[in-house]
Amino acid sequence: MDHTFAQVMNAVAVEFAEVYAGLAQAHGLVRDEGDCLCVEYQVQDGFVGAIKSRVKQVRIPLSELAHVRLHQSAFARWFRLGGNLIVQANGLDFFKDTPGASQGRLSLHVANRDMPEAQQLVSDLMQVGRLTSAPPRIAK
Repeated sequence: MDHTFAQVMNAVAVEFAEVYAGLAQAHGLVRDEGDCLCVEYQVQDGFVGAIKSRVKQVRIPLSELAHVRLHQSAFARWFRLGGNLIVQANGLDFFKDTPGASQGRLSLHVANRDMPEAQQLVSDLMQVGRLTSAPPRIAK
């Protein structure tokens, strides 16, 4: 399948939920790299924000993704609170060292201003043949 550079390198700014029981924060990007989904993030202390980890990356081949969904509750939509990008891998190993991940699933908060990019990312991933094991949908 032929993808333009803009489609393949679609990136979305995200925040990780509840890192180290609230003692830290993690921010990052999720980007479609054509044959894999890349989650890039950095963890910093939750008090001053002065202590930061090195930038870490998790790359998941599209063939190993069960689904990628965008969820936004009616309450969040009404008050423009953003939504959650949910990435489910086919195995536990992909997110084993990623903060906030559980059972091969990673839920990332997307700010309201970044929701159009998140919707485009999910839409691009759901194109015919790119994610074979997931139905094309954006959860609302």
